[in-house]
Amino acid sequence: MSRDKPMAEVGPKQNEDAAISDSELNEDDTTVTRKRKKSKPSTVISQMTLRKPEWAYIHLRLISPSSLVAHAAGNSTLTPVDEVTVYMHIQSALKSFLGVHGTAITLDFLRVKGHDIWIRTPRQDVNALVAAVGGWIGSSGEALRIMDWGSWGPNEGRNGKELFND
Repeated sequence: MSRDKPMAEVGPKQNEDAAISDSELNEDDTTVTRKRKKSKPSTVISQMTLRKPEWAYIHLRLISPSSLVAHAAGNSTLTPVDEVTVYMHIQSALKSFLGVHGTAITLDFLRVKGHDIWIRTPRQDVNALVAAVGGWIGSSGEALRIMDWGSWGPNEGRNGKELFND
């Protein structure tokens, strides 16, 4: 833009040597006045936010005096624990911590492998269950150690494959 010409005179560049026909000018005008096509937003099939997950997952390990002795001796062959035994230990912990109402907490056993236990419980009951189980010691000296717990799966921050791979 030259400083001599006022703003109103500035327009499409014209060549003084060649005459511009109306059709050429219109073609140029249409290209100048074309609006950019707006891209359509992608179609969202489903969208949801989980603010309060329904379930919480807990990874426990049964520790007993015999397992501590075996571990200290370097013997890794332990008698695996079954679901009924673990259920009775958890019920004992809940009853001693919360009374009879504590035994009403729902438990789902996801997996029991060796002395490792993965359970699922309603999210609103997880704090009571963790407090009860974490402070419980049985009459024979056995205890349940909380290895991991959370609301987004058995192993938060990891992929959880070790839960289902043997």
